[in-house]
Amino acid sequence: MKNNKFYKLLDNSKFNITISIVIALVFSVSIWLSTNNEVELTIEDVPVDFEYNSNTYKNASLDIVDLEELYIDITVSGLSTTVNKLTQADFIVYVDTNSVTSAGEKQLSLKVSPKNPEATFTIESFSQQTVIVVFEKIASKKFQIETDIANIAVAEEYSLESSNAVPTEVTVTGPETEISKIQSVKAVVETSEELSASAIMSGIPLKLYDKENNEISTQGFTLDTNMVELNINILKRDQLNLKVEFINVPQGVDIETLEYKLSREVLQVAVPTSQYGEITELLWYVDLQQENIDQDIILSLDGKLPEGYANIENIDGITLSFDTSGYESNTVEVDEIKIINVPNDYEIKAAQDTIWVNLYGLPENLQEISGEGIIGEVDASKIQLINGGQLAVPVKVVLPNGANVFVSGEYELYVYIRKIVN
Repeated sequence: MKNNKFYKLLDNSKFNITISIVIALVFSVSIWLSTNNEVELTIEDVPVDFEYNSNTYKNASLDIVDLEELYIDITVSGLSTTVNKLTQADFIVYVDTNSVTSAGEKQLSLKVSPKNPEATFTIESFSQQTVIVVFEKIASKKFQIETDIANIAVAEEYSLESSNAVPTEVTVTGPETEISKIQSVKAVVETSEELSASAIMSGIPLKLYDKENNEISTQGFTLDTNMVELNINILKRDQLNLKVEFINVPQGVDIETLEYKLSREVLQVAVPTSQYGEITELLWYVDLQQENIDQDIILSLDGKLPEGYANIENIDGITLSFDTSGYESNTVEVDEIKIINVPNDYEIKAAQDTIWVNLYGLPENLQEISGEGIIGEVDASKIQLINGGQLAVPVKVVLPNGANVFVSGEYELYVYIRKIVN
């Protein structure tokens, strides 16, 4: 039944004509494709390579600025078997910069050539003959690398103390006016990884920023390093107890009766994890011969913490205050002057008979003491010895036992100094 339908179709004249035309077309195309004819073809959107032959202007310390991508169309001719296979990748389009020796805007010719020097096709024409290019002087500037670790999260009870980049600086090279826009170079950590110990991070990219902290594209710049290593210093939080001990307590003063307080009892710190728990307190020694207890004393934290510890509260010192409520002052005349530790070849004498000393304490204690029994002591081993003349020297005021009062202020007197000549 099916065979009968097919034979009937063959008897149809219209069907036979259509089949004949299709066969003829296929045969013609096959003959045309197999024949190596001369043809012309246009290759569109071939990119211009501005870096090609760039040594000609870079050797003059110049670079191209305000560069935009450029594409042209190229018309070629040749045998069809060659031309029909061509693509953009078979051509080099570049700017003729041989005449460029100075900065400024230049109108330059475009050059087109096949990448294969043995190519058998001909370049007939291309859509653009020249291009406007702006050149500028190349400059280099060195920047300290800053670190941006804002994205790093720190585990509870830990503190992100510091970070530094390796290397610490970078040299950026590029157009002079563009270099001048760079305010800082930062190593930016993009990860939000949580840390609980110090770490070294590699491959951290560098980014450029202007004075408003806007990021500047690195395109057009050359950096002598594009990535750095970051050392991240993580410390563990701790607190130290604060204490004082008194030295050189004046004779007769009962230190147990001295009431005082510190502006704070503990200091919040961050310590290297390897040193955690090694110390539990900070101790100051307060010299009561050098300090006036009627005034606040600042206990400095400068250099007080062990190496590696961080003062996370950022305070400069602790205030020591004495409770002197009810204390009074009294001035007495001291006429007993002693000069000790005098070298054998010198003679030293006081140039004045008395000094006035201000005492400080509770009224009942002040009433029991006068200038008698108080000594003004000069230590010759602590003064500069001269031959002849007078010299003002410090005086240490020594109170009698049981006085239970303090000396307020510092004192000095004049002495005669003479070298003994044998």
